[in-house]
Amino acid sequence: MCDRLVPPADESDPVVRFAPNLLQLTSATFLVPGAVCVAQGRLVGVSVHCGNAVCSVYVHRPNRTAVDNAGDIFDHFFVAMWVCYNTYILACERPASSAFAVGCAVCVACAKVWTKCLKYRSLQRYAVHACMHVFGTLGSMALLL
Repeated sequence: MCDRLVPPADESDPVVRFAPNLLQLTSATFLVPGAVCVAQGRLVGVSVHCGNAVCSVYVHRPNRTAVDNAGDIFDHFFVAMWVCYNTYILACERPASSAFAVGCAVCVACAKVWTKCLKYRSLQRYAVHACMHVFGTLGSMALLL
């Protein structure tokens, strides 16, 4: 099962190439805060969270190489927008679960640094990066609910 969660570096298995991998699955969790934003009438939030989900699913495609392309630029843009959006909610609305959301943000930052120390396309790197996606989603949900 674990071999299906991380695409092979040489793309040798055509079945794996089309199956969603761990990072694509956890990227889809960004749709949950996007749906909450729909229910709350937060158009910017819908754009930020859903844009992150779609872009992240694409960026984590199985045939991706280690070299960045235009999709990665959009991914960095959406991540920056997500940080700005969450910072705005934190600063202007001061939700009750702000401390939890900040804790999740710290976990996201630590995971981002940690992934850079792990081998590209390794299960360990994918697991840490997946945790980063989940903590990002949890932090966003804490700010919205």
